Amino acid sequence: MEIGGDNTKVVETANTARSYADRVIIFGPIEEYDQALPRILARAIALNKSEAKFAELHRSGDTEEIDQSFSAVLREGPIEYVSVYRALCSAGCEIWATKKVPLQFDNNHLTCEGSIKLARKVGPQLFPNIPVVVAHADGCGAEIGTGGSVATN
Repeated sequence: MEIGGDNTKVVETANTARSYADRVIIFGPIEEYDQALPRILARAIALNKSEAKFAELHRSGDTEEIDQSFSAVLREGPIEYVSVYRALCSAGCEIWATKKVPLQFDNNHLTCEGSIKLARKVGPQLFPNIPVVVAHADGCGAEIGTGGSVATN
């Protein structure tokens, strides 16, 4: 399987970075939707539809194919590959980070809680010799200041 277009440039850049780092890791694509995932979930809830099935109708792009091409090309090489797609879509794509927070805040970017969920899934691949520890303060939060700036913890 070959990688084409911009994906080839990603691998070329990663190969260049190898001379400056001990490890070079490419994170694969995340599932994309044709609109913000929270909007899709809200519509599914309002229409009394299955959220997972409704979200599936709104998936866009060829994320799985891109993921498979990266995985195949990078399988035996010196560049490590983390499949975000497989981590979050192994048995149907996950749409909730927690019971109340969507995995993504728009069509393809993780919420803070979604980032924590992904980190827990791929952490053992990235750091196989470090035991998994669940922190008590794994929460996300942000405050918007009077000047419009966002401060996160």
